[in-house]
Amino acid sequence: MIESARHALQSAVDAVARAFAPPLAIDVAASMTIDNFAGTEYDAEHAMSAIAAYPWARVGADAIATNLSQVPIVATDASGDRVESHWMLDLLRRPDPSMGGRRWRRQIVADFVLSGNIVCVITRDGTGRPVRLRRRHPHGWQVRTNAAGDLVGWVDPGGALYSPSEILHIGDLSWRDDPAIALLGESRIRPLDLGIRAATSARKQAGAAAKRGRLEAIVTTDSVLGPGAARKISDELENVRRGGTGTVVAGGGLKVQPLSLLPRDTEWSQLDERTSVECLAVMGVLPVRAQLPSANYGAAKQEMRQYWENLQALAELIDEELTELCGDGITIAHSFEKVESLQTSRTERLSRVQQWVQLGAEPLAAAKFEGFADAPLLPGMMPAETQTIPPSPSLQVDTPQAQSTEGITRALQGAAEWLDAAGGPDIDADPVAASWALVERLEGTALASHALGIASDLIECVTVARLVDPDVRLCDLPAFGESHAAILAAQTVGDDYVGS
Repeated sequence: MIESARHALQSAVDAVARAFAPPLAIDVAASMTIDNFAGTEYDAEHAMSAIAAYPWARVGADAIATNLSQVPIVATDASGDRVESHWMLDLLRRPDPSMGGRRWRRQIVADFVLSGNIVCVITRDGTGRPVRLRRRHPHGWQVRTNAAGDLVGWVDPGGALYSPSEILHIGDLSWRDDPAIALLGESRIRPLDLGIRAATSARKQAGAAAKRGRLEAIVTTDSVLGPGAARKISDELENVRRGGTGTVVAGGGLKVQPLSLLPRDTEWSQLDERTSVECLAVMGVLPVRAQLPSANYGAAKQEMRQYWENLQALAELIDEELTELCGDGITIAHSFEKVESLQTSRTERLSRVQQWVQLGAEPLAAAKFEGFADAPLLPGMMPAETQTIPPSPSLQVDTPQAQSTEGITRALQGAAEWLDAAGGPDIDADPVAASWALVERLEGTALASHALGIASDLIECVTVARLVDPDVRLCDLPAFGESHAAILAAQTVGDDYVGS
C-alpha cells in the first residue's frame, strides 16, 4: 500500500514538472548549414533533399515539374500573332549542351518548388544574345546590394562574382526585410520541416518495431516453467495464430492474456497522413493529382482545374523572366490551350469571343483577345456587321404550329428579303459572307438544321441567275416557291404532316 502511494505521488510530481518545463529546443544547426543563402536559416540543399527523405515531397515536386514541362512554350509578337520560329524557342529546346530542354525545365521547376529559387548562369554571344542557360543548384548563392538596397551582383558558392545581367533568377515569396535576403525566395519545405522530420522518424521507428516484432500475448502460469515447457507453449500459440482458428485451450493454471493496440501505436499513421496532406497543400498539388487515399474523387474535375490554375500562376513567373531576357518585343509564354482540365475555361472564353463578335468586333481580333492566337479564322471572315443586326420576328419559327409549309416559306422569304434589302453582305461581292449571314438569320427557326445547305444552294442559284438577269433578287427565285418549302417541311416535320 505504501509503495503504491509513493509511486502515485512520484507520477504526480513528474506530471507537474513536465507541465512547467521549457519547450523542447530544436537544434536546427545540427542538420543544416546556416551560412548559406546570405544568412537565411534554411539551406537550399537541405530543402531539396526532402524528395530523397519523404515520399510525398517527391510526389508533389515530381507532379508539378513533370506537368509544367509538358506544356509547350510559344512566342507571340506585339499583335498577338504566333511566331513559329525564334531564337529563344531554339535556345529553350537545348538551353545547356549537357541538358535537354525537357529535363532542364523539369529541374528548374523542381528547384523553385523545393528551394524557392531558380538560378541560371547566362552565356551571351558577341551581340549580347543569350546562347546558353546553365542551371545552377540554388544552394549557397548570395546577393550583393548597394546602400540603397539595389541588386549589384551575385556570388556563387565558390566566391565568383556575377553581374545581374549574367544571372537568370526567379524567386518565390519572401518574408525578409533585409534587401540582401529579400530577393531570395523562401523554401516551401521550411514550414514542413518539423512535420517531415517527425514523419520520417515515425517511419524509422515503425520499421524497427516491425523488425523486432510486437508482443501479441502474455502467458502466465501458477508454476515455474522450464525452458522446454515455455518453448512448447510458445510454439502451440504460434500454430494457433498461423492456423487462423483463434482459439487457445489452456489448462493446468495456464493463463493467456492477448495484448491490444494502444492509441500510441496508431498515432504515427495519423501523423504521416496529416503531414502528407500539409506537404501537398503547401506545394499546390491537390489530393486527386497525388492520388492520396483520402482524396475526394467526386470533386476530381474541379480539383484538377484548380491544380492547373496553380501551374499557370507558376508558369507566368517563368514567362515574365524569359520575355524580359528575350528583349526584342516577343512574348514567351506557356500555352495551356490543350490542357483538358482547363477546357471549361476554354469554353467560357469561346463564349466571350462570340459576345465580342456580336458587339461588333472582328472575329479574328476577338479570338486573339481571348487568348486564341492560333484560331482557325481568316481576316474578313464573318464580318462584324452581319452579327449586329437583330433577328426579324418573322424568322422565329420555333413552335410545332409554325412548322408548316407556310411557316417555312415565310422564313425563307424573310431571310431573302433581308439580304436583298442590303441588310447583309452583297452576294456578288462576297458570296461566302452572304452565305454565312443567311445561316445566322435562319438560326433558331425550323430550318436551323438545314441552314448551311440552304444558304449554299441559294447563293449558288442567285449567282447563276444573275448571269441572265443582273437585277434578279434572291426572294424572286423559284427556290423560294411553295414546292421548295414543301420539301424542307417534309425534312423538318415529316412527310405525313406536309401531305395533310
